Order: sequence, then C-alpha cells, then structure tokens
Amino acid sequence: MGEGTTNIRQWHKDVLDMIQTGGPVALVSCFVDGEPTAAIAVMEHLEDGSWEVRPQFVGITPKMRLTDHDGVAPADRSDIETAGEGRDKADPM
Repeated sequence: MGEGTTNIRQWHKDVLDMIQTGGPVALVSCFVDGEPTAAIAVMEHLEDGSWEVRPQFVGITPKMRLTDHDGVAPADRSDIETAGEGRDKADPM
C-alpha cells in the first residue's frame, strides 16, 4: 500500500464527530461471529416510536486479527508497543 493509504472513510469521521459532540449514539451489547462484544451504534428514533440501531464500530474479540496495511499484526511489529500487553485475552480492555 502506498504512503497515505487509509481505510478511514467519511462516515467513520461523521460517527466520531457524533460521539465527540454527544450525538445520538449508544453502546450496545452484541455478538460478532458468535463472540460476545459491544458496538457503538447510531440511534434513530423512527416515526412509529421504535428505534433503529445501526452498529458502526465493534469492540475487538479474541479471535479477531488486526493488521496494518502491510498485513502485519501489531504484536508482530518490533517498532511499536502493543496496546493492552498483558491483558486477559478474554477481556481485551
């Protein structure tokens, strides 16, 4: 991937702005591929009185493998500190 390559899209920035400014977001308990986690969701109150819940970001789970644009996981890089080192794998936070 070239320098300046990013996966950050405008909708990511919009949701972050909502979070920072107290917009209609909520922390929602959920599952990803059967694993328990939580999501930050945009909440929309519909005309019929119900709520639409649109998950935007999910908490990492033990089976997720995060990598950089070169496919390298943070734990595999010697030039950075790994966030959460020493944490219980069942509780990434």
